[in-house]
Amino acid sequence: MDRASRTALDRLASPTAWADIVRQSDHAVAGDRSAGLTTLIGLSVSGKRVDGASVGDSAAVILELGKPMRLLTEHQRKDPPVGSGGAIGTGFSCEMIAPWKLLVMTDGVWKYAGWEWVRHAAAMIDSSEAMDALRAAARPRLGRFQDDFTLVVVHGP
Repeated sequence: MDRASRTALDRLASPTAWADIVRQSDHAVAGDRSAGLTTLIGLSVSGKRVDGASVGDSAAVILELGKPMRLLTEHQRKDPPVGSGGAIGTGFSCEMIAPWKLLVMTDGVWKYAGWEWVRHAAAMIDSSEAMDALRAAARPRLGRFQDDFTLVVVHGP
């Protein structure tokens, strides 16, 4: 967040800028002995555009009315992860058609809830209901998550 906040706003509308932020973040994390390896998605939303870059196994998807779900992060590299000193962010950029919904999630969401549940939840009008549905689908019967579970939902006009 620190790197992105020090970047000019107009530059954040570029996947190249986000790939650079991923690289800088990777070097910062690699230099911290107390930090581990991780995934990263950085993006900006302006009007009907989303621009960003990612590395690892987290995912960003767009759902637009009457269209198939689009996986923005489908071409990202999983390895090497952020913190390795060699992470390479893969940029993405697209225009969204209103009304749209953008979901950004860790792998604990899509791996354990499944893509069908992600599609189903993304189609829900209420974001809190969507989060509750994905949380319930990803949580095993023991009541604990098997992996990290982070979900961000952004609504468009």
